[in-house]
Amino acid sequence: MIVKREEILTRLEEVVDTTRFGLLVTVDGARVPNARWMTVGFLKGQHRDLYTVSSPQDRKVEEVRANPSVLWVFSRKDYREVFRVWGRAQVIENPALLGELLEGIAEALELFWKVHGELEEFVVIETVITRLEYERPREGVREVVSWE
Repeated sequence: MIVKREEILTRLEEVVDTTRFGLLVTVDGARVPNARWMTVGFLKGQHRDLYTVSSPQDRKVEEVRANPSVLWVFSRKDYREVFRVWGRAQVIENPALLGELLEGIAEALELFWKVHGELEEFVVIETVITRLEYERPREGVREVVSWE
């Protein structure tokens, strides 16, 4: 069964909009992978770009700046659909973009606020999707789409 690129992107967007969390994998200076759960979202009209916020002092910001190749993992709560999303990430310091993003994902940032308290500075991490793997494990369906 061939699933079209647009359909896979729509399904990914539905999962991200529903769960608001994804597992972000970066690589540190010693080439060791590091994974952490992040609040994430899409902006309207940006179906190939994932966005999250961070403190500028967080380790992942340093890792993205040193090695922009990242992997995100998303799934439905019942694991009916699993997405592995590779991309090129960049750290953006743009107050207007930050404001737009915070508007869209603010309700899902409860844990972020608990960890960071009254943080005054934020950065946006943008990931441009370069490859997407879509899987329905129970049905043996696996599709890969690439923009490389």
